[in-house]
Amino acid sequence: MPPKLVPRPPLHYKFDSPLTERGQIVAETYGRGLANCGIHPFEVFCSPDMKSVQTAAGLVKGLGLSFTSINIEPALLTYRQMLPSNYQEMILSPRAFLGLGYPINLQYVPFQGLNASENIEEYNMRIQNFFRERISKIDQKLFVIVVSDNVMVDMTKNEFMETVDDILKSTKKATCQMNFISLKPGEVHFSIQIKSTY
Repeated sequence: MPPKLVPRPPLHYKFDSPLTERGQIVAETYGRGLANCGIHPFEVFCSPDMKSVQTAAGLVKGLGLSFTSINIEPALLTYRQMLPSNYQEMILSPRAFLGLGYPINLQYVPFQGLNASENIEEYNMRIQNFFRERISKIDQKLFVIVVSDNVMVDMTKNEFMETVDDILKSTKKATCQMNFISLKPGEVHFSIQIKSTY
């Protein structure tokens, strides 16, 4: 269970669940591991769901980087058709996360807002466009961490989601998956893929 809960309606927790205490420990441990390898990402992007924000915050804490803040990016959210129509009302705002003590960058301008609806092809394109237009165009050599669900990680390994079953198969993996991204101008390299059951 999570060590503490933010007061919210129970239905919000059904569709936007928090990270467990074990998950928070795993995220911080990964952050310390990256720091021990001399990897100091300048930017962290994450999906606006609570679990992703808490994972990103655990990584930043483990990295020990006071200058790193989290960019909350709606384009990284899971397939929109798998969420209730009022999902936008369920997730916390960047300002609310900041108020809870998470290192959120309130100056970040999202690449894309939350879609009202989309088909699977549009979902694939949304993730691809975010990496193509936002990540690959960062103009200095640095490291970036992107935190989202397993589907996004699988997509960055060139796995195309063709059906809802493909998405469900990916989301049901009992792992924390992260791709660590190294950047050069105009190039993106997924240099480390981390998987851990938790």
